[in-house]
This record gives sequence, structure tokens and C-alpha cells, in this order.
Amino acid sequence: MLFYGPPGTGKTMAARELAKKSGLDYALMTGGDVAPLGSQAVTKIHQLFDWAKKSNRGLLLFIDEADAFLCE
Repeated sequence: MLFYGPPGTGKTMAARELAKKSGLDYALMTGGDVAPLGSQAVTKIHQLFDWAKKSNRGLLLFIDEADAFLCE
């Protein structure tokens, strides 16, 4: 699921509520958390996917400001 829009429109709040109400495990991070990791970013994201695989409840991963590392 991708939320896109200008700042202040409730994307992060909607993701938090979705995670809470769904009963899923969830991780909230920002692009600013990922971008400085450089080559370690892939390892950290793999760790999140490993968590998702092991979770009996499933995992909702929300990356706020993902454009910080997905866009040029």
C-alpha cells in the first residue's frame, strides 16, 4: 500500500491506526532512518522482512518519507 501526498495530510496517522486496528505487528520508520545506513540499509530491510516471516500476526511496515531513499 502506498500513501502519497503533501505533508500534514494524515498519512502517518492513518498508517498507525491501520496497524493498531489490524492486529498486525508493525514497524514505523522514516526515509531519514534508512538513507544514512548506506550499504547497511539492505541488511536492515532484510531484518524487517525476516521479522515479518516469523510473525504469527503478519507485519505492516510503514516507511514515512520513503522518497528520501527511493527517489533521485
